[in-house]
Amino acid sequence: MELADRYDVFIFDFDGTLADTLPVYFDCFGTIFTKFDLEKADETEIESWFGPNELKLITKRFGTHERIDEIIQTFLENYEAKHPRLVKENVEVVDYLLHLRDKGKKLAICTGKGRDTFAYSARALQMENMFDYVVTGDDVDHPKPDPEGIVKVLAELDVLPAKAIYFGDSDGDILSASRAGVDCAIVKWFCQDKLFSLEPTYMIDTFSQLYQGGMYSFDCLQ
Repeated sequence: MELADRYDVFIFDFDGTLADTLPVYFDCFGTIFTKFDLEKADETEIESWFGPNELKLITKRFGTHERIDEIIQTFLENYEAKHPRLVKENVEVVDYLLHLRDKGKKLAICTGKGRDTFAYSARALQMENMFDYVVTGDDVDHPKPDPEGIVKVLAELDVLPAKAIYFGDSDGDILSASRAGVDCAIVKWFCQDKLFSLEPTYMIDTFSQLYQGGMYSFDCLQ
């Protein structure tokens, strides 16, 4: 039995799950670090900041800076300017979403990114209008690992937790899914060597596993 036959609703994180957006985020932060003489951070630290949307994230880190509005504007402009070069469409991702839709499944997004950056990326990567419901970081008071976003999806689509699954790429995603009472599939197709401290329901290394029954490889746990 393939994964698509086990659930009615498929909820997806976006960054690192449906799109390899880390390169453009790293570039955006590098730009504001340099332009505004901000304290620099390496890629590992930057990735650890993810959870709230870009506005909240930047404000939390640099909110006392006298040019904070310009910092945010530069970040968002850079995101759109660099996105075409740094973030590429993944045909296998789009094909799987279409496969789920063909099987009559409901699709949703629960992401920490802002609504504007999500909308831009979805258009650029041929995922616009692919989802029945979208929850972004603009739509919640409590970002992941809080389950608020996933719970909103369950309520909107009127589905029991047991009939939904959340796809993500981080320990925060695993924790958020667990707190919402839904199964979690961690995907590694954009970062094969990534390690995790928590155990998801499924660990998926390749797209071919999505169409098969065996997806229980936890050798990447710390």
